[in-house]
Amino acid sequence: MTYKFVASLFLCAACLLAAPVAKADLITPNGLSAGDQFRFLTFTGFTTNATSDDIAYYDAFAEFSAIAANLTSYSGANVTWHALVSTPTFNANTALPNSIIPIYDPDGALLFSSSHDIWSGLGSGAPDSGGSFAVWTGTFVTGTGEETLGNSSGSATFGRAGLGAGFWLCCGDASESLTEPIYMFSDVLTVPATTGGGGGTSVPEPGTMSLLGAGMAAATAAGAIRRKLSV
Repeated sequence: MTYKFVASLFLCAACLLAAPVAKADLITPNGLSAGDQFRFLTFTGFTTNATSDDIAYYDAFAEFSAIAANLTSYSGANVTWHALVSTPTFNANTALPNSIIPIYDPDGALLFSSSHDIWSGLGSGAPDSGGSFAVWTGTFVTGTGEETLGNSSGSATFGRAGLGAGFWLCCGDASESLTEPIYMFSDVLTVPATTGGGGGTSVPEPGTMSLLGAGMAAATAAGAIRRKLSV
């Protein structure tokens, strides 16, 4: 079974997750004005092993997690998410190069800016996780591969969510068979003229039955994916 096929399963399952739930907008971080650009960065709510060497698999996994977490709309436009990982043929800093565009977590906390860029090791670190846990990265603090995901050694690099000084990216190695979350980041977003910092568009919260339906879809989809991965 190819990883591209598994990736398509993630996306199909994500559609099932998204269907019953009202689509709420991500909120503009405070301090930004109309025309300002920014990104979001967070970690997936699901876990995966690190045995695949295909970046397409991890990108699909990130998108699946974003849809399940209702993180795919900003100012009425779709938001695409990508995996922040390195594989034997792909470096994380290729997907997310240093730039002057600030990076926030979905709650609006500033993580990286032009003075403390993402690959300097000086940023505040990954989004606040409420604790420290392993996150697959396959990446050194410079954004290049370090015991990449899916390499032939059987072990891969992980970071620890919530830690700064580069440890959020590179904290040690572990068996690729273990299941951990990965980091994911959004496309570049632009603050629209109709909202200011902390604005965002108000959308009614989904009802209890909608959330229950989403949860049942998530359980069904995740079970199907696990069965396919075991084939």
